[in-house]
Amino acid sequence: MTPPASSTDRRADDYTVVWKEFGRVLKEGAIEDVGNKERIANLMRFASTHDEDNETVSLQAYVGRMPEAQKYIYYLVAENLTTASASPHLEIFTAKGVEVLLLGDAVDEWMVPHLDEFEGKTFKSVTRGDLELGDLGEDDKSDDADSPEAD
Repeated sequence: MTPPASSTDRRADDYTVVWKEFGRVLKEGAIEDVGNKERIANLMRFASTHDEDNETVSLQAYVGRMPEAQKYIYYLVAENLTTASASPHLEIFTAKGVEVLLLGDAVDEWMVPHLDEFEGKTFKSVTRGDLELGDLGEDDKSDDADSPEAD
């Protein structure tokens, strides 16, 4: 016998249905309703390199998973999610284990500049150079310290 779904699971499933129906409207709301932009941003869901198949990642969850050294919320806008997830721009982020939001709605390119920041983290497109990845995702390699440096 399968245990009953918790109320949290049911609410998440219910919200997924709401997001699929009204997500684009909420994204437009973040542009049009400046006074409620932050509240609307909390309601948004995105696909990401962490979960490419579904638009279930909240900005709060994304920020919560960010490494401490990460300064930006990285995103990639494309004509659809399939194109976004296949972008060569993601290679360096995948190699470093850095999550990227995948945006495939027509309104996304217009919406993201209006969000500008969430919980003190600014948004940065992975397609626009100057990514400032620094040491993100790099392991400390003690054997590198022992290797001679080139002159």
